[in-house]
Amino acid sequence: MKKIDFTDYFTDNRNSWPQESKPGIETGIKDNAYHIYHNRSDSSYAMYLGFHYIIREKAFSLQLRMKTSGDPDIAAAQSGILFGLIIDDQKRWTYDLFSISSSGFFVGTHIGEDDRWEPEVNWLEHPAINVGAGQSNLLRIEKFDREIDQSCYYFINNELVHQSKSLPLRGFLQGIWVSGQIDVSFDLFNVSYLSI
Repeated sequence: MKKIDFTDYFTDNRNSWPQESKPGIETGIKDNAYHIYHNRSDSSYAMYLGFHYIIREKAFSLQLRMKTSGDPDIAAAQSGILFGLIIDDQKRWTYDLFSISSSGFFVGTHIGEDDRWEPEVNWLEHPAINVGAGQSNLLRIEKFDREIDQSCYYFINNELVHQSKSLPLRGFLQGIWVSGQIDVSFDLFNVSYLSI
């Protein structure tokens, strides 16, 4: 069985993350981080990489470290891990999301092809989240094989904040998601199998 241990510290763009500049969105590698400036309150933005073997072994971990800068719109600014993304022939997206808001709340949800949110845990406030501009937060998901303990664990800054039944992994695309008016940088993205 092939093992995955992928880590990107964003010191360069060897993994071909999108770099673009257009109205409402700017992305790119700068100062050893992947920066996203998103200034559209009515939309979200996502980027992802493919991990074709991850669907064959369900016990894995995803980590993402982020830091907000500037003065985010506290009510709307959100960023987090997009996982299990599948895009159908009509370019409709289905995926799961673990995200935090700039005001100290987190959500774990499935998002269907009609953009309908089906929360596993719906916007709970938690003191593990470092709130405010310049603060760094580490998100981690540990998703175990259904034959092991049938659980998915959500961590913020290494503190367990939620446990749920293991979600089916619908697709092999994993990545980063932002929404609202936010200026955020990412300096760690990791996908790896868990040793059982």
